[in-house]
Amino acid sequence: MNNKTNLFFYLALTFCLSFVGAKPVVQVIEPSFGTTNKVRRNAVDLLNKYGFQAKSDFAASRATTYAYDHEKRFKLLKNAVSDPKAKVVWALRGGAGMSFIVDDLYKVPKPINPKVVVGYSDITALHLFMLKYWKWPCLHAPVLAYNKENDQKKNGHQTLQSTADILLGKVDEVTYNLQSMGAQPLARIDNTQVVGGNLSIIVSHIGTATELDTRGKLVFLEDIGEPNFRLARMMNQLLRSGALRHCKGIIIGDMGNANLKEILYLVRKRLPQLPIFHTKKLGHGIYNAPLPLASDAVIVKSHEGYSLTISTKMFKVGC
Repeated sequence: MNNKTNLFFYLALTFCLSFVGAKPVVQVIEPSFGTTNKVRRNAVDLLNKYGFQAKSDFAASRATTYAYDHEKRFKLLKNAVSDPKAKVVWALRGGAGMSFIVDDLYKVPKPINPKVVVGYSDITALHLFMLKYWKWPCLHAPVLAYNKENDQKKNGHQTLQSTADILLGKVDEVTYNLQSMGAQPLARIDNTQVVGGNLSIIVSHIGTATELDTRGKLVFLEDIGEPNFRLARMMNQLLRSGALRHCKGIIIGDMGNANLKEILYLVRKRLPQLPIFHTKKLGHGIYNAPLPLASDAVIVKSHEGYSLTISTKMFKVGC
């Protein structure tokens, strides 16, 4: 090889080696409710502990409801999703407010480098946009504020370890046990993906540009703090809209202290052959295991009932 060729390979090798051992950059976002500065600092420390490089743009905020006003929350979100060095966008908490700024994302050019969007609850609104328009991988998983290692008001028994393992490529798939609560499904449901999230948010997006596409999918639904009649009313609206007509099944996550009897009655009445599953490991409860959305999934019959397995390969951002 001549000197120019040697120089090219040297520069290429130097460039590649510069990324070996580099920590994946995580942009911490607050597009919904805010929290205390202590919880914010703890979130950054947690990310560093798990092998990430946290980036945030926190500002003074009383955080009684929204972290900041709508304009500032969108500006910070735009900066985060546009960061060329970031591999992950991870929400600090949910609450409310993401739906008020999601339409502003239509004005943002889609960044060249995709990122994994992590969060749940109100962050479902962001997931709906990202999956439909930018095709970015989304993880329904604990927010940085509420977990066993930070503020334990929600997901108090759930650490961030399993979510970090997915992002760092330490696992290729995740598996969860499910309880059948509807029509007996086939021994296997495959060629599908899981979509969904917070029931209140999903229903509020019916008839909009970010309405959930459930065709051929397993629809996951969870919620918190809603009385039985409101949950039933929202489920009835989802059913009446036809949104569940062509899905392959429903997975009901943690619904707080709600009685699922009326929800199950409504689904069975309109879609008697639709498989319905249940788990308390996903949602606002003491547990909230990471649930990869829009990734290859399969449900199989097991000795303990049914098991859901989802591929996590597309969520790997580090070694």
